[in-house]
This record gives sequence, C-alpha cells and structure tokens, in this order.
Amino acid sequence: MTTFAVMLAWWASPAWWQVNLLLDYRFSDVQSISTQELDVILRQAQKDSTSKNLVVLDIRSAEEFAVSRIPGARHVPPEAVLDFAERELASADRTDLIVVYCSVGLRSAIAARDLEFLGFTQVKNLRGSLFQWANEGRALEGGAVVHPYNGYWGRLLHAAVRLAPPSLR
Repeated sequence: MTTFAVMLAWWASPAWWQVNLLLDYRFSDVQSISTQELDVILRQAQKDSTSKNLVVLDIRSAEEFAVSRIPGARHVPPEAVLDFAERELASADRTDLIVVYCSVGLRSAIAARDLEFLGFTQVKNLRGSLFQWANEGRALEGGAVVHPYNGYWGRLLHAAVRLAPPSLR
C-alpha cells in the first residue's frame, strides 16, 4: 500500500484517537483540560461566583455558535482571536484561566497558542471540545443539538446530539 493509500484509509472515517494523536503531535506545547475538569470548574464557579477568573471561549463560526454552546461561553470567530484578545482581554489578568474550544479541538488549539503568544499563562484547550462535551450529555446552552461543522467531522458526534442536515429536518 502506498503512503497516500495508508493516509486515506486512516482518515476515511474520523476517530477520537486520531484527533488526539494529531493534537498531541501538532500542539504538544498547548495545555489541555478534560471535559470532566471543565464541568467541575463551571459548577464550582456557579456556586461561589468565582467565574470572574474564568473565561470560556467558543472558537467556532457564528452559525455553529448559534446552534448551541457550553453555558457561559463567549463567541470568538477563529479568524478574530487576536483582535478579540487585544480588545476584550486587554485588562484581564494574564493568569486567569482561559478555556478555548471548537468542534473537536483543532481550531481552538491554534487559538490557545495565539493567546499564549500574547502572554496569557493559563490557556487550556478543551480536550474533545464541544463534540466530546455533548456526547457525554453535558449541559448545552441555546439548544440540545450541536452543529456538526461538516459531514466528515460530524461523524464524531452521536446521532442524538448531531444537528441534522437541512434536507433531513
């Protein structure tokens, strides 16, 4: 089998181990946080109002964000992370916890790296991002389903939480 054929077979259908391998390889310098850890932090912040030291950023398109998101997340389009940081986080403490997520973790890993470059020291990429969060049945704001990003990556979402294409609704 040629190298191309092996790569094609590997990526014909996405699997979480592939996503995590890619993230670990390409973004080994980016810290991560598990969905379970973030859920505990969000629940604790609700109880004792410590959310002022926590920023959760959704690094997806406006269309994806409109369907659903992690409760309390702020929307930042992938192409606007640096502008957002300069405008909205300029007065933030550089040691505040910033958790970034997207669909599976690739766009948010890039954003995390950008934020670290700007001097933020507690930036974490949500491992598994919103797809993993929703697959685990964790709370969503805005809706009970998740935008699949596209047909390929959407296969990582359980059918029960995946927004159906317009033709199937």
